[in-house]
Amino acid sequence: MVAEQKKLVKSISVETIRVILEEANITYPHTKTWKESNDPDFAAKKNESSNSITNHQKKGG
Repeated sequence: MVAEQKKLVKSISVETIRVILEEANITYPHTKTWKESNDPDFAAKKNESSNSITNHQKKGG
Protein backbone atom coordinates (compact mmCIF):
# COMPACT_ATOMS: atom_id res chain seq x y z
CA MET A 1 0.00 0.00 0.00
CA VAL A 2 1.14 3.51 -0.75
CA ALA A 3 0.64 4.63 2.86
CA GLU A 4 3.06 1.92 3.96
CA GLN A 5 5.55 2.73 1.20
CA LYS A 6 5.55 6.41 2.13
CA LYS A 7 5.98 5.37 5.78
CA LEU A 8 2.79 7.18 6.80
CA VAL A 9 1.82 4.05 8.73
CA LYS A 10 3.72 0.92 9.74
CA SER A 11 1.03 -1.32 8.28
CA ILE A 12 -2.64 -1.05 7.31
CA SER A 13 -5.19 -3.62 6.21
CA VAL A 14 -7.81 -3.34 3.50
CA GLU A 15 -10.47 -3.75 6.19
CA THR A 16 -9.08 -0.78 8.14
CA ILE A 17 -9.20 1.35 5.00
CA ARG A 18 -12.78 0.20 4.33
CA VAL A 19 -13.84 1.21 7.86
CA ILE A 20 -12.13 4.61 7.60
CA LEU A 21 -13.85 5.33 4.28
CA GLU A 22 -17.20 4.15 5.61
CA GLU A 23 -16.93 6.38 8.70
CA ALA A 24 -16.10 9.34 6.45
CA ASN A 25 -19.13 8.51 4.24
CA ILE A 26 -16.84 8.05 1.25
CA THR A 27 -18.25 5.68 -1.35
CA TYR A 28 -16.93 4.31 -4.58
CA PRO A 29 -18.69 2.79 -7.58
CA HIS A 30 -18.90 -0.98 -7.71
CA THR A 31 -17.82 -2.71 -10.89
CA LYS A 32 -20.68 -4.00 -12.99
CA THR A 33 -20.37 -7.15 -15.01
CA TRP A 34 -21.01 -7.34 -18.71
CA LYS A 35 -24.20 -9.25 -17.94
CA GLU A 36 -25.97 -6.16 -16.63
CA SER A 37 -27.72 -3.68 -18.88
CA ASN A 38 -29.58 -0.39 -18.54
CA ASP A 39 -31.80 -1.43 -21.45
CA PRO A 40 -35.38 -1.88 -20.12
CA ASP A 41 -35.96 -4.55 -22.81
CA PHE A 42 -32.76 -6.43 -21.96
CA ALA A 43 -34.49 -9.53 -20.51
CA ALA A 44 -36.78 -9.90 -23.54
CA LYS A 45 -33.94 -9.40 -26.00
CA LYS A 46 -31.75 -11.84 -24.09
CA ASN A 47 -34.45 -14.52 -24.28
CA GLU A 48 -34.99 -13.88 -27.99
CA SER A 49 -31.28 -14.34 -28.57
CA SER A 50 -31.16 -17.69 -26.73
CA ASN A 51 -34.23 -18.94 -28.60
CA SER A 52 -32.61 -18.19 -31.96
CA ILE A 53 -29.68 -20.53 -31.32
CA THR A 54 -30.06 -23.89 -33.01
CA ASN A 55 -28.47 -27.06 -31.73
CA HIS A 56 -26.29 -28.81 -34.27
CA GLN A 57 -26.05 -32.55 -33.93
CA LYS A 58 -23.15 -34.64 -35.15
CA LYS A 59 -23.88 -36.46 -38.39
CA GLY A 60 -23.08 -40.15 -38.55
CA GLY A 61 -21.70 -41.95 -35.61
